[in-house]
Amino acid sequence: MPVAASGLDEFEGDEPRAQRRASSGLLRWVDAAWDALTSIRLAIVLLLLLAAAALVGALLPQAPPPAQESPQRFAIWVEMQRGGFGPWTDLLAALGAFNVFSAIWFRVLLLLLSANVLVGTVTRVDHVWRVVRRMPPARMADSLFDLAPLRGEATVSETLEEATRRVQGILGRRRYRWVVARDASQVHLAGIKHRYGPLGSLVSHAGVLIVILGIAAAGRGFIESQFIMPVGTTRPIGHGTGLDVEVVSFESEFYPGGKGIPKDYRSEVVLLDQGREVARGMVRVNEPLVARGLRVHQSSYGPAVVMQVRDAAGSMLYEGPVALRGNIADRFAGTFPLSSLGLEVFVIGSAATFSNGLVAPEEVRLELFPVGGEELVGLQDVTRGVPQVLNGLQFTYAEASTFAVISVVKDPAVPLVWAGAAMVVLGSIAALYFPRRRVWVRLTDTGEATTVMLATAKERGLPFEREFGDLVREAGEGPNRSADVSGRAP
Repeated sequence: MPVAASGLDEFEGDEPRAQRRASSGLLRWVDAAWDALTSIRLAIVLLLLLAAAALVGALLPQAPPPAQESPQRFAIWVEMQRGGFGPWTDLLAALGAFNVFSAIWFRVLLLLLSANVLVGTVTRVDHVWRVVRRMPPARMADSLFDLAPLRGEATVSETLEEATRRVQGILGRRRYRWVVARDASQVHLAGIKHRYGPLGSLVSHAGVLIVILGIAAAGRGFIESQFIMPVGTTRPIGHGTGLDVEVVSFESEFYPGGKGIPKDYRSEVVLLDQGREVARGMVRVNEPLVARGLRVHQSSYGPAVVMQVRDAAGSMLYEGPVALRGNIADRFAGTFPLSSLGLEVFVIGSAATFSNGLVAPEEVRLELFPVGGEELVGLQDVTRGVPQVLNGLQFTYAEASTFAVISVVKDPAVPLVWAGAAMVVLGSIAALYFPRRRVWVRLTDTGEATTVMLATAKERGLPFEREFGDLVREAGEGPNRSADVSGRAP
């Protein structure tokens, strides 16, 4: 008779660690470093440090991408924070507290955590793969049926062969694969379900690693969140993209009786490469145009006016939209330069929707100042469509318009983070909801009846008591049957 397995440890165990250790001094160091990287304690420490760093990044202001483009810009931005942090400003800047997520030490922590996850995953691959590709042995020691966390027994008045075929049918209906071994008066069955479930843990570990790599790659992108663009204007995106973005049109909808609360707003935008259209789409806050690795979002919007300025000879000095994005004494306001004349023109709004009570609807107020000066040199209210002369110049408020605030984001980490997150979720679902289940069955011919004994090992995942109880009950559903389930784990 073949020797029965003495327990589960022999079936699943790894080779003794001592057999894997090298005798060479260098290899012993490598082995020690490998063991250190697989440490759960190291993973916990790294996760706590990263969580603390993320908290610092959330509580303290972080330098925007433009401020991090050069040391000079960063120094200017840090100086602007001195009023809030006083003598601690230089120390916080030196520690990277104002650019946590791009600081060297933060990336080192991510690198160590990546190595920890990678080494831990690689270490488990061989063991998990050997486990999933091998069927469990059919014969198990008597101690399993005496000590298993879940065990049951049924007696049926069937022949050994009849009971064996019926139990095999029960296992098959419940999607178990089985192996069988036979003796003169006994039949041994081992059934396994969700055989490849343990691979889910490897998928989850790999997903965590990909998410970490995605976070590390996030600093290679950029975010431009304040492209204030009146309809009809074009603006270069910069950052080496060679692309321009144009706002072609704007549309908005409001709730009936909602006191001006917008129901939806959207802009049609075009991406241009040296004047050639490469992508076009209607963008909303959560519906970007995606092209060339960029995501173009609608951020917000506001009023704008289209202005024309001519000199005394009728030559056009300025024609275009002016975004009323500023706020002067609770009035919507914007500016545009007349550089050839050394003047700056302030336009104080009022489109009908944005009437402020100080400027009549269908009018704008113009204020002229020298560039960089504070002395008012001209003031005039201009009615829409009616040219007005101010300081020898003809100003025309041509039409009301709108400006869109466009956000342009390039984040190479997004696909990695989404892919990694999907792997974590799918791997966790596989491990938790489709855990490996193993059942051993011993059928014994007692001469007058057949005794069916069932036992199972303790497995991870969802509780198994109910399904195991159903197996025992179905195994005892022969003629003159009796069944007992025992050994439930507390």
